[in-house]
Amino acid sequence: MDLALRFAALVSALAPICLLALFFYARAGGRVSAELIGLGMMFGAISTFFPLGFALLLQLAGWDVSGIGNVYLRGIARAFLMAALPEELAKLCVLLLVVMRHEFCDRPEDVLVGSIAVALGFAACENVFYLFTALENGRLAIIGSARAAITVPMHAIDGVFMGLFVSGLVKSGSPARQILTGLGVVILLHGLYDAPLMIAGNFSNLRTWQELILPGGLLAFFLLFTIVVGALGLRWLRFVTEAMPSSSQDADFWHRLLLSRWLWRVIGVCLLLFGVGAFAYAGWSFAHKDAQGAIFLIHGFVPILFGLAMLRLTPRGAKAA
Repeated sequence: MDLALRFAALVSALAPICLLALFFYARAGGRVSAELIGLGMMFGAISTFFPLGFALLLQLAGWDVSGIGNVYLRGIARAFLMAALPEELAKLCVLLLVVMRHEFCDRPEDVLVGSIAVALGFAACENVFYLFTALENGRLAIIGSARAAITVPMHAIDGVFMGLFVSGLVKSGSPARQILTGLGVVILLHGLYDAPLMIAGNFSNLRTWQELILPGGLLAFFLLFTIVVGALGLRWLRFVTEAMPSSSQDADFWHRLLLSRWLWRVIGVCLLLFGVGAFAYAGWSFAHKDAQGAIFLIHGFVPILFGLAMLRLTPRGAKAA
């Protein structure tokens, strides 16, 4: 049972990452090197250790945001100083020092897609950490579903905005100013995304509807903000990718593999089978009076939804085999 739950946590952590990586690669029509995307994702995952080191340095310096008395200031400080600033700075360093120095990163569009890849790599490692922690706390289904539906896509959208500014596709002055503007924009977006959740998390033991108004309003703002920013980022991405020129890497093996319909269908079927298996295991658990079966019952919906998406979506320029 424990091994099955850990496997479920791992699959649920990586499934949305793989789906979004394939989606953005296909959205670009495969006109960006798969090697560049893989490199960005790998170093993006490694960069997750930077925010941990940043938090440790703050603690060693004697500065702890948990000591802030005001719940609003504490939530804002956690959102911007402990999350948005170090995480986006780590992604920017990978983009500048690794992705943009790669031999296949020679167009603004390559920088854009590379920025998204870095963000997804970061989200992958962070997702594994959060979901295994949630598994220990018995909240795997709730945390896994929420992060798959909202948090992981928002990391990708942050990568879109970062890439748009750093690549120069959105003009804001000199190259240095464009980099700083991109960093500032994504820190602001990331902080505004995290702040409502972290402020609302400071409210506990609420018993009346009057007490729920403020945290409920914060969460409503969070959802509206997520929808608006996500739609805007995808619209800009669509505009850019539709005008992308062909790449000299279009005919390589990885291009043909990742844009092949059969790969998308195989992945979709595997996710569907995993979801059905989760439902079956939940039924078996309930039959044996095991309450943890509820985790599999709820958790089975996530891979099924992603599996259906993989079967329905067809990458632009996809080949039959």
